[in-house]
Amino acid sequence: MTTITEANVCTLKLHGRFDFNSHKQFRAGYRSANNVSSFIVDFLEVDYIDSIGLGMLLTMSEYVDGSNAKMTLVNCNSEIKSILETCNFQKIFTIT
Repeated sequence: MTTITEANVCTLKLHGRFDFNSHKQFRAGYRSANNVSSFIVDFLEVDYIDSIGLGMLLTMSEYVDGSNAKMTLVNCNSEIKSILETCNFQKIFTIT
């Protein structure tokens, strides 16, 4: 995972599998961003997400809500987008 913070936007670029093994790095990535108004989670290079990955997104959402920032999930392939929509995540996040 790569974290880039520019112009009040924190982008978390995920790679490979988004599962339990991503947990510590993912959490450290969004918690290291200070004074940002928007978080972008980039799924361009993600080929797998499991229930732990979904839970990590919900945990991040709670953190982001506490800071009054916006959270967007981008570059989701059709399989990941389908999983997110099956879980009604489009009601929580903007998904593109």
